[in-house]
Amino acid sequence: MESHAEAYLKRLLEAVIPSYRAVPGLTAIKVLRRPLVAYEEISILTTWKSEEHMRKFSEPNPVSSPDSALIQREPPHIYQLVLDAFHTQEADS
Repeated sequence: MESHAEAYLKRLLEAVIPSYRAVPGLTAIKVLRRPLVAYEEISILTTWKSEEHMRKFSEPNPVSSPDSALIQREPPHIYQLVLDAFHTQEADS
């Protein structure tokens, strides 16, 4: 039997995440999964070109179609970027 988390992730990866690709200003999306004692926590972390792009995406959209994926838009949590660093061995060669 498939767990609730597995079913949710399947729907998320097959229907919801692909619909994000057409959103203007979205530069990255990460799906995070953390098992806890009684349940699993699944979070989506997105990166945007600007705060304006993120706010436009977060606005309620009164138009929907039966075949569109449900994207629950909660008020955005805005974080200040403190460090943006990435280092790989390939960059050294």
